[in-house]
Amino acid sequence: MKKESYTNVSVANVYEKPDFKSSVVTQALLGETLMVFGEQGKWLNIRQWDGYEGWIRNFFVAEGAEAYVSCKTEIVIDDLFGAVYEDQNESSTVIRGIVYGNVLKISEKENNWYYVILPDGKLGWTNAVIKEEVGKDIRTFLMTESKRFLGIPYVWGGKTPKGFDCSGFIQTIMRAGGIELPRDAQQQVQFYGFKEIELSDIQGGDLIFFSDEGGNVDHVALSLGESEFIHSSGFVKTENFNKFSPGFNKQLYQNLYSVKSIEGYCN
Repeated sequence: MKKESYTNVSVANVYEKPDFKSSVVTQALLGETLMVFGEQGKWLNIRQWDGYEGWIRNFFVAEGAEAYVSCKTEIVIDDLFGAVYEDQNESSTVIRGIVYGNVLKISEKENNWYYVILPDGKLGWTNAVIKEEVGKDIRTFLMTESKRFLGIPYVWGGKTPKGFDCSGFIQTIMRAGGIELPRDAQQQVQFYGFKEIELSDIQGGDLIFFSDEGGNVDHVALSLGESEFIHSSGFVKTENFNKFSPGFNKQLYQNLYSVKSIEGYCN
């Protein structure tokens, strides 16, 4: 069997096995199209936009109401957190929580409110800030955007403001800038769109990969220019390779694996 369905909540965990006790491997966001290619009880075996596969509980998913599927006008949420309300009033009933990166379909706009259709067909209003087009200076965008998430905790499998793992943070930031990366650091370091460079040639927006004791890539960070970088480790934070700085991360410096330039995506 193969069919398309949609994530129907702001963020849903995707598991390694059809069991809440198994490992979380990634997350699916509201409005994301999921290819369902298997079922086991109340669980769906799904493939996401980045090719990642896993199991998701069926109450997080909707097959897509007719009005939702037929609506072609979409917005992407830029606020870190928000809500869809019953009326144009933040005191009215909340129909659905929303987070950064959620995709909503809209039927109309009134003042600063959008009338939206959710995957299960429910209707409501949101006044959340929506994502605008990224300017030509993608390096500045990536550096500025990444800092919006400072302090957000590390969560294994996370890729939203509710919590990020290292590669989920990088994938989310890069996708906001128009670069669709694979999910895991081991896959991201092999991404065809990037060029290997020396650390001395790094610029803001480039990616830095690190390895474990066995030489396997297990961590990734985004350069903020010169020696500074931002990454999710305990929480989203900035550190650097400057030995004379209090933010110096000696362990990562010693475990540096590769530096990848995003120059091919810069105008």
